[in-house]
Amino acid sequence: MSNLPTIRKFEYRLCRIKIGFNVDFIVEGLTYHGICKDISNKGIRAEFDVPLAVGSSGLLIFRPSTRVLTVAATVAYTRNRQTGLVFANETPLGLEATTEVID
Repeated sequence: MSNLPTIRKFEYRLCRIKIGFNVDFIVEGLTYHGICKDISNKGIRAEFDVPLAVGSSGLLIFRPSTRVLTVAATVAYTRNRQTGLVFANETPLGLEATTEVID
C-alpha cells in the first residue's frame, strides 16, 4: 500500500472569470503596473513586468472601462510574470466593487 499515488486534497475554488484590464498595485509608495488576467470575488491573477514579493500587502487599483475601484490586497504567489493577489478584507464595499467588475 505504500506504493499508492498521493491523493490530493480537494479544495473548492471559486469561479474565476477571464478578463483583461489595467491594474496598479501600490506597496510602500511604489506603484507596479499590470494587467488583470482573471478575477473572482476572493482575488485576481495579474501579469506584472516585475515579480512581486509574496506576502506584500498594498492597495490594488482596478481600471475597468466603467470606473476606478480600490481594494486592499496581499500577494499570494508569483510564478514567472503571473501574480496571484488575494483581497485582504471582505468588506461589503470590496465585494460590491469586485462583483461589479465580474458582472
